[in-house]
Amino acid sequence: MLLTLLMALVIFPNMLFSADKVRFANHVKTNALYTLPILAAMEKGFFKQQGLKMRYIPLRSGPALQRAVTAGALDMGTAGLLSLTRALAKGGAAVG
Repeated sequence: MLLTLLMALVIFPNMLFSADKVRFANHVKTNALYTLPILAAMEKGFFKQQGLKMRYIPLRSGPALQRAVTAGALDMGTAGLLSLTRALAKGGAAVG
C-alpha cells in the first residue's frame, strides 16, 4: 500500500503537490492491512517531507468512502474492488 502511495507521488506529482492539505481516507478502519501503512508513513513524516499536510480520515465501509468522494470531502483514499465496482455501476467516479 505504501508502495502504491509512493508510485502515485512519482507519477502524479503535480496533482498532489498542488494542494497544501491532502484528505486521505481508508475504507476499512479496523483492518491493520490498510491502516498501518498509512499511519506508519504519517509517523515517519513521509508526507511532511513531500510538502503535504496529511489528514487521515478512517471510514467504516466502501460505500461511506464513495459518498465522501462524491461530496468532495476527500482528495484520495483506498477502496476495495467490490465497493469500487458497485460505485461505478451506480454512476460514481473513481481513478485507479
